[in-house]
Amino acid sequence: MTYFSKPCIKCGTLTKLGSYCAEHLQNKQGLYNNPAYRKHRDFIRATATHCHICKQEFTDRKQISADHLEPGNPASPLLPAHISCNSRRGDKPL
Repeated sequence: MTYFSKPCIKCGTLTKLGSYCAEHLQNKQGLYNNPAYRKHRDFIRATATHCHICKQEFTDRKQISADHLEPGNPASPLLPAHISCNSRRGDKPL
């Protein structure tokens, strides 16, 4: 299988690593390992009632994810979403 390079969301450098080049991927992973970020993400998941993408009520608490309002911006606000809705949306804006 051949993978094509695409530009990093942050700097535009071509990469085969996904949405970020090696430098920005490392910075992004550091953010998600931050205890304050994880605490906020867990709070969003624990208090969620409806998916912000499809507007449906959550029936299975294990299917809730915290989605960034602005894709590709780790500092953007988090909103609750179904894991499937979040995956389907990917890096696309609402």
